[in-house]
Amino acid sequence: MAVSLGLTLIIEIVFALFWRLQSPRELLLVGAVNLLTNPIVVAGYYLARWLVLKDFPGAPGMERAWILKGVKLLLEAAAIGTEAFCYRMASRDIQNPWLFSLLANSLSYFTGNLIAKNR
Repeated sequence: MAVSLGLTLIIEIVFALFWRLQSPRELLLVGAVNLLTNPIVVAGYYLARWLVLKDFPGAPGMERAWILKGVKLLLEAAAIGTEAFCYRMASRDIQNPWLFSLLANSLSYFTGNLIAKNR
């Protein structure tokens, strides 16, 4: 979980810099919002994975994989929505918090998946 959080913080803060957020307040906001959402998403996924493997032990692997993909999609969507709401309420510089949240989360999600596959 710590690796996921660390990687997410690095990726999303660097993304924020490319978005031209430069004030320490805005960069701290990006970090704080991810400290809020990332552990919940990761723990939620691991809990769902444990429940799926426990409750569907005889189910074909493909069915379990699709269930987990759906859970991951819902968790990521919730994180994007939560982060966008936080940015909308607290940021002074993020003009489009929904787009910012969607792009930042997509970048960290796909980068994490790429790193995990090449491990």
